[in-house]
This record gives sequence, C-alpha cells and structure tokens, in this order.
Amino acid sequence: MTEPDLSWDDIRLQRKPLLEKALAVLERHRNQRDFRLVATLSYAKAKEWADYAQDLRDVTLQENPNTVIWPEEPAD
Repeated sequence: MTEPDLSWDDIRLQRKPLLEKALAVLERHRNQRDFRLVATLSYAKAKEWADYAQDLRDVTLQENPNTVIWPEEPAD
C-alpha cells in the first residue's frame, strides 16, 4: 500500500504544533531572562531551540513535501 501524496499545506499542519512548542520554550526563556528570574535553559540550549524553530520554518523550502526531512527536537 502506498502512502498518499502530501501537500505543503499538510506539512504546515504537521509543523504547526512543533513550531508552537519551540516558540513557547523560547518565550519562557526570554521572559525568565527579561525579568531576571532563574532561567530553565542555558544560553546554548536556548540557541538549540532557536535553531530548531528556524529549521522547522525552513521545512517548506525543501523540494518535495513527500520527502521532507524533519529536524530533531533538542534533547533535554
């Protein structure tokens, strides 16, 4: 049985919750930093999340929605 062809809209729907999570992690880090609270992420880990969010945005720059290579979420 073959997989159905995916559209870029399908990929965007799959990406949405992943990107929302990444942006929420980054927003929490930014708020902690801005209000001088104890940060739950190091600068290096926040950078990993920022890079991951950008890689998710760039998913739609790939050639074919049926062969998308998804970035890996940063490890804890």
